Amino acid sequence: MPARDAGRICGDADECDSICLATLSQAQSDRLRRGGSNLSTLGRCAPVYPVFGCIPVVERGVVGRLLCLD
Repeated sequence: MPARDAGRICGDADECDSICLATLSQAQSDRLRRGGSNLSTLGRCAPVYPVFGCIPVVERGVVGRLLCLD
């Protein structure tokens, strides 16, 4: 289902109808997969809900892991 606030800048899922997603480079994604340190960033509200796949979720202005949803 389309999210009403799709694409809006966010720092946490509480600011979105769905979830706050970061756009990461391949190197940043790889670093998170290897258990690297958190990344401070803003994201954008997801375009649809529910969201599937392995996604970089922004929580309180930080991406600390990739969340995988089936």
